[in-house]
Amino acid sequence: SLTLEHPETVNNQLGLGLHTVRFTSTVSVSYPGDINSTIQRLVELSKVRLRGTNFNLQKTGESELRTESVIIQIESNEDEDENKDIRVSWAYSDDALGSNILQMVQSLSS
Repeated sequence: SLTLEHPETVNNQLGLGLHTVRFTSTVSVSYPGDINSTIQRLVELSKVRLRGTNFNLQKTGESELRTESVIIQIESNEDEDENKDIRVSWAYSDDALGSNILQMVQSLSS
């Protein structure tokens, strides 16, 4: 006989890990100040951008922010503190949220 099972149930029964598709994009920005000031600005922007939702960015590391599956990592150039690479990564299941946050990060450079 044929039975339909939930994918998570089958993965657990077989001892397999769950595969997650992630999108990652890196944005190079020129923003004055150190990484902490950039983090503060991103948190401020996110409060406006995500208003009316249950999502809010939380600092989870020295140079990292998260909400749901969305991860924002910030790296600065050693020679020029103003130039930063901001990597935004999110799971397929949070595509709308991740795309929205990526657009917010891109607006930081304009």
